[in-house]
Amino acid sequence: MQGIHNITRRLEELLENLQKILLKIHKDKPTLNELSRWASAEFKTKEWVKNALEDNVICMSLATRKEGNRLYLTEEGKKFLDTGDKEILLNLFCKNIWGAKEMLLWLKEQPMTSKELFEKFRSIGASWKKGYQVEYRLLWLRALEVVDKSGQKYILTSYGMKFVESLETPLEVRKEPSHNEVVNMLIELGETLGFYVKREESIPSKRRRCDVTWRSREKSSEPPDKVFEVALSIERIRDALSKLEHVAKLWRPYQLYIVVADEENVKKAEDLMEDLWTISRTYKPRVVSWTDIKAVYECWKTKKDLVKELSSRLPS
Repeated sequence: MQGIHNITRRLEELLENLQKILLKIHKDKPTLNELSRWASAEFKTKEWVKNALEDNVICMSLATRKEGNRLYLTEEGKKFLDTGDKEILLNLFCKNIWGAKEMLLWLKEQPMTSKELFEKFRSIGASWKKGYQVEYRLLWLRALEVVDKSGQKYILTSYGMKFVESLETPLEVRKEPSHNEVVNMLIELGETLGFYVKREESIPSKRRRCDVTWRSREKSSEPPDKVFEVALSIERIRDALSKLEHVAKLWRPYQLYIVVADEENVKKAEDLMEDLWTISRTYKPRVVSWTDIKAVYECWKTKKDLVKELSSRLPS
């Protein structure tokens, strides 16, 4: 997830620049592309502007797309623009950004370094390879004045301590399975339905791999019928779309799928697709929640033998 700090120079400018962006949306109702061009000129940068706006304005539920893909402020976005009340942003951040609330609860227990926070996230299911996502969350929490830095460790401010006391939900472990568990479900389902299944199949001309492919025939020289990408975090969805667009151009498979964490991320992925999918809608991926895959998987497991028999075919 790209932070809005990519279009700001100092920590104290972060909220000021966010208000400028919200004011632009309120006045002009731009598309995301129009807003990105304006932001690039306004903040004199081209680095990750569009991604930053998606992550910090749309995914934070400060603005939403309506007719003609134009952006409109949500009620929360309007309230923040009118009042500048940081608690509005703080509540949205904890609601919409996975791990923000957990981070505050950990810091209530003891001061921690960014590396220690990273390891805590890994222990509850984060698949991050590096600490950028931790730094992104810390930046926002510091700008919202609930977290400060003392030496190498991060601590709660007095306001942060009061806010954390209001958090009723206990520390949460991710309820969704790991990436590999969803991949394994897709592999078992495909094999039972009579497909020839591959895990992490290489994409020709790219140093990348698809999570799962299903083929009706064993010949790997033929394009797959179905290609699946598992993206259980919002930051993985953009990468999945990029991969699947290349796959669609290269293989033209019958169906493409992105498996996401929940129904909220289904909507976010579909919104991202409106901007990022540049080729024919014929190949547009279907976005499904992992809970739908799990429901099919659990139902299938109770009738595994019957499903296998019903899906069997005469040898070609």
